[in-house]
Amino acid sequence: MKIPNTQVQGIPLFELNKELRHGELLYWHEPDVFVYQNQAYRWLCLGDTVQTVMDLSNPQHLVLPHQHAMALSLFFCPQPRQVLELGLGGGAMQRYFSQQYPQANMHSIEHSLAVIQSALAYFHLNANQVTQADAGHSIKQHKHIDLLLVDLFSSQTHPACLWQPAFHQACLNTLSSQGILVYNLLPESPQQLAEWFDFLQQQTGNTPLCIDVPHYQNKVLICASFPLAIPEMARLAVFANDHDINLNYLALPTSFSGAEHIAPARQSATGKSPGRR
Repeated sequence: MKIPNTQVQGIPLFELNKELRHGELLYWHEPDVFVYQNQAYRWLCLGDTVQTVMDLSNPQHLVLPHQHAMALSLFFCPQPRQVLELGLGGGAMQRYFSQQYPQANMHSIEHSLAVIQSALAYFHLNANQVTQADAGHSIKQHKHIDLLLVDLFSSQTHPACLWQPAFHQACLNTLSSQGILVYNLLPESPQQLAEWFDFLQQQTGNTPLCIDVPHYQNKVLICASFPLAIPEMARLAVFANDHDINLNYLALPTSFSGAEHIAPARQSATGKSPGRR
């Protein structure tokens, strides 16, 4: 098996402006929820910002590169039973888990009813797998979570709870003894990422992994109450191949300092929508 080159940074895994052209408007919910489609993809926008993209020929495939980074957390949690997602988007992770981990009990919490309705109508979401609620409050009601995915945005900004230490502590408190917590973050500065990183390190007693997404602003943090370390690339390549994860366009950490993984901000995975008219 060919070992991925994780330093490939010439082009992104998915170019929003190239792939999401000639979009036809399928759905609009006032004021700012839009669904577009072209011949290859269907995508959800909040305002001018792309939230998720679905490959029409393979809906279970993860399209946006930060989602591949988040899925890499499964290397440390190979048999998740209880999976909780905060922030639904277009249900990309729901579709991925339905194929890769059909035995897992996966549930999503989403605040916006319009986003839920669009996911039900256009993105193959099962209504039984989502709850409309505020993540900052409802997270306290969950326990024994094996994998917690935090992917919370309002357009290109995080909701207020992401700036509150109590929220992050509540997320950690939901985890099972071998649980994994994963964040998709758009830090506004190196200092901001360092604050998140340091807090999680202090609370867990272990160093989080920080994965860069070249050409995107996203930083994916993976943390747990036990030590995490990127294994030798051969093992990781086998896992990624078996789980439809593309490592070629991720910058995996080789050391464990949060601030040194900051790169200049480019497009975000929640990038500007070429389909918006």
